Amino acid sequence: GEGVNFNYKAIPATNGLGLEWDAALTIARFETIVRVNAEGTGDLQLGNTIHDPLGEVEIVEVIRGAFVEADLIASAQTLEYISAEEFLPYALGRTDDWSALNTEIRREVPATKQKVT
Repeated sequence: GEGVNFNYKAIPATNGLGLEWDAALTIARFETIVRVNAEGTGDLQLGNTIHDPLGEVEIVEVIRGAFVEADLIASAQTLEYISAEEFLPYALGRTDDWSALNTEIRREVPATKQKVT
């Protein structure tokens, strides 16, 4: 099948002030070629990340489960540009805290206090 989605592309300025350039409104078109589409039953548990607290969502009922293997062929184009100043308030809300996603650093476990006798 075919599908489309829209996305704004914006890059924070290298000096940390505003955006590097005007934001671009893009359209992406997808053609999906499905090889496997299986359904069944199952359980669902959502977990949290620093940016998505999905674990707080109560799962009331699992209706069905699905497994899909497919090829996704995508193409995209820019539809128009929005001035950097006008788009800036929306761009800031889309920026993840990349330091929270850093898996390269060793996370220290706080030492426990021990009683010296």
